[in-house]
Amino acid sequence: MTIDAHCHIFNGTDIPVMDFVGKVLVGEASPLGPAAMAVGALLQGLAWSLAPSGNVELQTLRELSPQLAACTTEQAKIEVISQLRRNAYAAGTASLKTAAATSPLYLPFIVEKQSKFLVPDMQTRLQVEALEIIDKLPATIPDLDKDAPEPLDMLSGDRSVMGVIKFILQNFQYRYVNIQQYLRTFNVPGVRTVDLLMPSMVDYSWWISKGKTTGTTLETQVKVMEQLSIMTGGRMHGFVPFCPLREVAFGKGESATSSFALVQGALDEHGFIGVKLYPPMGFAALGNQHIQDAEPDFWKRCWLPEWVQNTPDLGKLLDGALRRLYGYCEEHGVPVMAHTGLSNGPSMAFKNLAGSRYWACVLKEFPRLRINFGHFGDTSIVKDQRAGFSLAEAFAKEMNPSGPGEFAYADAGFFTEVISDQAELKADLQKLYNLTAQKGSASLANRFLYGTDWEMSLTASSIGSYLSDFMKLFKELEELPSLRDETATTLSNKFFGDNAVRYAGLSQGGKTRLRLQTFYDKHGVKPPAWLLKVDDRFG
Repeated sequence: MTIDAHCHIFNGTDIPVMDFVGKVLVGEASPLGPAAMAVGALLQGLAWSLAPSGNVELQTLRELSPQLAACTTEQAKIEVISQLRRNAYAAGTASLKTAAATSPLYLPFIVEKQSKFLVPDMQTRLQVEALEIIDKLPATIPDLDKDAPEPLDMLSGDRSVMGVIKFILQNFQYRYVNIQQYLRTFNVPGVRTVDLLMPSMVDYSWWISKGKTTGTTLETQVKVMEQLSIMTGGRMHGFVPFCPLREVAFGKGESATSSFALVQGALDEHGFIGVKLYPPMGFAALGNQHIQDAEPDFWKRCWLPEWVQNTPDLGKLLDGALRRLYGYCEEHGVPVMAHTGLSNGPSMAFKNLAGSRYWACVLKEFPRLRINFGHFGDTSIVKDQRAGFSLAEAFAKEMNPSGPGEFAYADAGFFTEVISDQAELKADLQKLYNLTAQKGSASLANRFLYGTDWEMSLTASSIGSYLSDFMKLFKELEELPSLRDETATTLSNKFFGDNAVRYAGLSQGGKTRLRLQTFYDKHGVKPPAWLLKVDDRFG
């Protein structure tokens, strides 16, 4: 059984992509930072209206459903889906090429390139790279069943620039196609296939776009995700975002939508499994009032709305919104997944809000909260001068057999070091497993979850080997004498699926399982493969 506890299937109308690239990725302490800055400057004119909106996708899914039902072979189904993919790819490449060609920076770059002079600085070099890559994008894309490389994988050039362009291009796709492409990318036929995807929606609007509504509203995104859950036969169920700033805005009359109401509706009516939080956007899991008491101007940032900057009790209001959410989730057994990497925030001060000390406060007040520390504190536990390992170790300390942290977990989302630095990652995971071995049910063997962070992981190269490389790594871990207490394949089984079942409450009698069963009965969905495997394994 394989469950991806950390992934995304959104497109460019679901999130403020250019604000995310221009205000968040540009600040990342990685090659993606300069690349995002270079590409973002070139592509301000992108026509996101060409990406299928949620309403367009809902209509497409209504038309697609009988077509797929009428297909008598798997090949016929693939052709229907591949046509959607080709259409969206054509729209995306056309928009990329138009935005690049109409950029005021385009002509100087062409002159620079033709002059054959040495490019004077990194950003200019990366922009030239981006223009060359966009210019060479193939006109067509292979069918989903063809054993052919993706368009960008066939080109040469700066990998960080390619990663940003690949991410942007993917955001022109239908969400249903994204699911199919995910399965094509990661499944290892005959060995291990993904039984359940748990993709998270995100809500960045108030933190980086001053509350501007995305092309597809959150309410419509929820409806799209519901239809995808039905059309995939329960192979996909989402995590709905909770934004405490949106909830504060609603309470102050600045927003027409309540984040808490969105969460309740998604969980009760639309087949969602849990809730997604994104602290590095600008809030701590708890303790925001203390932050503002110590630094009254903490939220006086130019990219935030004026009313946010001028709310003297913003920290207290954020904490109140979060406490209401945690209380609800604890009472109803709703799993929460939080971004805990010190990344993907508009400033370093905001990124630091993802730290474990704030979650220690949450678990002290809400000891039975089901929480997954997404990214395990850092997407790199190998590099960053060992800081990543220390962050993971700190989160592991919050996992306990009983009391606070009884249902605390962590995932391997965006652990691309499994591809680039597998030996080092194996050594660090071995240390973490050994450090927690005496904690019984709270040992990392019982709390670590498989996750890809697709589509974000598209920014990394060779992502297609992610699942198979993790399979190889865990097979080697199981052979280590220090981990022999785990019987053969048990460590792998726990990591790839069993731990996620316990975290999300998917076994018989679990509150999440009961909600999903009601959803299946309502929509005539047969028991999916993951459910049958859970019942076979757990009874």
